[in-house]
Amino acid sequence: MAGRVPWAQPWAAAAAPLTMPRNATTGRKYSGINILILWDAVIEHGFSTQTWLTFRQALGLGGSVRKGEHGTTVVYAGRFTPGEGRCHINFGVAAGRVDGGA
Repeated sequence: MAGRVPWAQPWAAAAAPLTMPRNATTGRKYSGINILILWDAVIEHGFSTQTWLTFRQALGLGGSVRKGEHGTTVVYAGRFTPGEGRCHINFGVAAGRVDGGA
């Protein structure tokens, strides 16, 4: 019909199956909003896997990151305990894909 935008399922075209994203070193599955953030990166960039590493994990395994590559920001929320003069809240951990592809 004229004037209507066709609806598309972008996840149907993903190169990797939309399984739970996990850390390639620890095997730990990502949770919360990070699942959606990483699924979006897989769809947008056509990544072939759902495994991710931090920059330091890649270096620690003898890997490298190509010049010009950028990470995908995920959210880390730790516990906050008021008192004792401490105030530590960490946000923003960068992750990168593990597939050696495009």
